[in-house]
Amino acid sequence: MPDGYDGSRPLTQSRVEPQSHPFAVTPSAATRRVIAVGPRKASISLEDAFWSALRDIACDRGLTLTRLVAAIDVHRRGTNLPSALRLFVLDYFRARSLAVLIGQRVTPLPPPRQSVAAPGARLNFKV
Repeated sequence: MPDGYDGSRPLTQSRVEPQSHPFAVTPSAATRRVIAVGPRKASISLEDAFWSALRDIACDRGLTLTRLVAAIDVHRRGTNLPSALRLFVLDYFRARSLAVLIGQRVTPLPPPRQSVAAPGARLNFKV
């Protein structure tokens, strides 16, 4: 309890409403997808923004989403696969922004695509 609180009024917290905050991000529910990773299938739950970013990165590198996820899985160290995928996306875009800052040429990513699957749909990606 804060100092001087006498209990006569409700205790409220000051909060910035999402619509008024300049960096507000629309909440995105996690979508679970099943992807073949090597000899096994992995059920991975990520927010739609991360799935979209991973598809764009895979396209940029000339890979399928499944191959990109498999490559990230092989190189991850001591973390679960969904966390490794989020960190990979963060590192990828951090490196791109740094390249732009130091004046390196960066190829543009393909335009964002609309999802054709219903929210929460279970998708199987094959190599």
